[in-house]
Amino acid sequence: MFAATEAVNTQKGFIYLSGITLAAAATLVLDPNLLATFEEVDEALIIKRWQDEISRWTLLVSQAPAATGNQASTDSRKIQDVSAEAEETTGESLNRLHGISGVRGEAASGLKSVFDLALPFYRALRRRSISKNDAAAITLLLLLAAVEDTTLIKRAGLQEACNIREEIAEFFTTMAQTAAVCPSELAWRSGGNERGLKYIDQVAEKALSPLCLDQIAEQRDSVISYIELWSDLFRQRGYSGGGAADLLAVTLLVLKLLLDI
Repeated sequence: MFAATEAVNTQKGFIYLSGITLAAAATLVLDPNLLATFEEVDEALIIKRWQDEISRWTLLVSQAPAATGNQASTDSRKIQDVSAEAEETTGESLNRLHGISGVRGEAASGLKSVFDLALPFYRALRRRSISKNDAAAITLLLLLAAVEDTTLIKRAGLQEACNIREEIAEFFTTMAQTAAVCPSELAWRSGGNERGLKYIDQVAEKALSPLCLDQIAEQRDSVISYIELWSDLFRQRGYSGGGAADLLAVTLLVLKLLLDI
């Protein structure tokens, strides 16, 4: 991947998360003493055991020894030569400096952001007749507010990423209020805010409330326009919510494996 993208290493986070998610799923399916088939067991139990396996696989991967040069092929050695130039990844640097756990922390938690937030949120939107594409876009917005996206932090800086998260979190707080109206512009664009992180802490509870979900569905067109404002801003400034996008992709993978889509 380093060689193909000239050291950009596109989709590394998704490869890591999807690999662990699939390995954990295979463990459940292949162990007759754990789960015979997904159809025969309550989904809540499947998810709980799936999350446990994801956490276990994350630990196993973190403890696995790296391949040596003798074990690697010629192409692998070329890739290792390129990767060796980067002594510390962005995620590792942010973890060391600020305690931000990034993709490894998400995996170690059993992908709580996927199973406890994105999955039920996406499904709730689909039950309200929102299209798959629009539901995915709105779920991505929620993940941008709920997780510490190391890709966004790398591109925008820690403070700017925090400001973006705060405003998006406040969007869900607003939509959870009676007679809420979707914002038609970005307040952050005109100078940011100093509201603090309390909105981020509350975002999951607010976003999953029936009132918030109903009002998002009723104002779908306005919500999509609001998302497009963020998309335009990210494009103009070269920002990327790559971490949130990886988690959205894993959410859709999980749905597929659960035979939900």
